[in-house]
Amino acid sequence: MLEKSKTPALTRALDILNFISAHGACSVLQIQEALNIPKSSIYNILEELCRQNYLIKSNDGSEVDQEI
Repeated sequence: MLEKSKTPALTRALDILNFISAHGACSVLQIQEALNIPKSSIYNILEELCRQNYLIKSNDGSEVDQEI
């Protein structure tokens, strides 16, 4: 049995990074459908990951991908 995370926000951020690493550029909807994380949480996490230069947004802002 898996132990419940003591840091769910960090767990979600890592899940998102792992998903993008495995699938490449994707939209919030794709992340939400695959990981079942609320959209508002995804937006907040993605914003911070972009701010910290872990991810980049597409020119039109519709997708995120790993920073090169």
